[in-house]
Amino acid sequence: MAGLCLAQEPGNEKKLPFKIDEEKELSEMDIENKKEGWYPTGVPLFTSDPIEGLGFGAKGYLYNNGKKSDPFFPYTTYRTKVSLQVFYTTKNEREVELNFDIPYIFNSRWRIRGGGFYERDPNLLYFGIGESSLNPLSYYVNNDTTQQFVTNARYNQREKNLSYRRKGRSGEAATVTDAKYNGYDFEAGVFNLSAERTYMEGRLRVVGGMEISKTRVYDFYNKEVEGVDPLTGQKLKTFNGKTKLREDYEAGKINGYKGGWLNFLQVGLVYDTRDLEPDPGKGWFIEATHEYSGKYILSDFNFSKDFIQAKYFTKLLPKKFKKLILASRLGISATTGQAPFFEYREVWATEEHFLALGGLRSLRGYKMDRFTAPVIGFGNVELRWRFYDRKILNQHFAFNFVPFFDFGRVWNDIKRVNLSGYKYNEGLGLRVAWNQATIIIFDYAYSKEDSQFFFNFEHIF
Repeated sequence: MAGLCLAQEPGNEKKLPFKIDEEKELSEMDIENKKEGWYPTGVPLFTSDPIEGLGFGAKGYLYNNGKKSDPFFPYTTYRTKVSLQVFYTTKNEREVELNFDIPYIFNSRWRIRGGGFYERDPNLLYFGIGESSLNPLSYYVNNDTTQQFVTNARYNQREKNLSYRRKGRSGEAATVTDAKYNGYDFEAGVFNLSAERTYMEGRLRVVGGMEISKTRVYDFYNKEVEGVDPLTGQKLKTFNGKTKLREDYEAGKINGYKGGWLNFLQVGLVYDTRDLEPDPGKGWFIEATHEYSGKYILSDFNFSKDFIQAKYFTKLLPKKFKKLILASRLGISATTGQAPFFEYREVWATEEHFLALGGLRSLRGYKMDRFTAPVIGFGNVELRWRFYDRKILNQHFAFNFVPFFDFGRVWNDIKRVNLSGYKYNEGLGLRVAWNQATIIIFDYAYSKEDSQFFFNFEHIF
């Protein structure tokens, strides 16, 4: 067990170039299971989604933990991390992403993160901007306005009925479908870089960063889409009719209908007492971030975004359970100015980008981008129970059972924020921690409107 309490050995604190609070030290079990030196992890990606189709790809990580003699060894999950993901779906979503993260670079108080990615996704969804997106889903049976109008619909029911072909109206093709009414095609290339410096023995961090991106939006309004005759199964020349995106564009409700350059300056302040960043067992994580986009940094849009979130992790019944963690998060995002419609969904946090409200990283029981507005509030509660762990071929695996609850809603203005009208979902998950730093997740969530299964990497918070 030598080296398990490295930070407490006499004289070891003097080896650190600066003091790090004892709250940041890993547990004895985590230090014992931590590998030394460089090592790779990764798995193939296989997904199934009613919107994206079957997905194939791979995500790999390359870590350097250093040696146990390194005075930072008990305080960091890794000294260097590089990740690469390549992903493709049968419905033509394409994604390539490369990232790096170097804590305490050159044994200093500084941390550098950065990376870039390219994506092309013709399956994104748009339900409008504002509190109106909270309205229940509805449709006409068989996409025929002379038939029954259904409200409070399940997503799959509505999608099926919108896919029915109808006769074209004046100025439309003879065969028309509204299957892509809530859809659009999005393309983006992004590069980002940030630096942060620690204070207060590692508990406080000040972050500064920048992001450069070029985006393109392609609408399906009056575009040819795949159509199939329900009787013969033959493909037909079919055009998509109206789209929600086109309607809001023509009504002057949105910006960014064709995309453009989006550049950001970013600042953040973080208070962090977690013990193990990828899989915390205890501590707080509180952050506030601000992003600015404007003509002075060659952006096509003038707006700003603010985000505040708090995460809390605590061990329950430690004498009875090896690891039973209550994990919780609350967050709120506010966008002001002339933002493009697709930016209301984006949330920049100092450790991640994620989308709200709906999908894997926020409200898992609803489709991605289901609810979008200038102000977005949400919360998540998870109970993470480690029920089994062992070493396999010199690789450490820990298995966790995770029941969870998500909630959230949107508002048109910060002054309208209240505690009523929230959407919510329940769910169950399985998490596999591979050598501590790689977290593989399997989550199933159910709501009044939808149900979804996810296979991905990293805790959602």
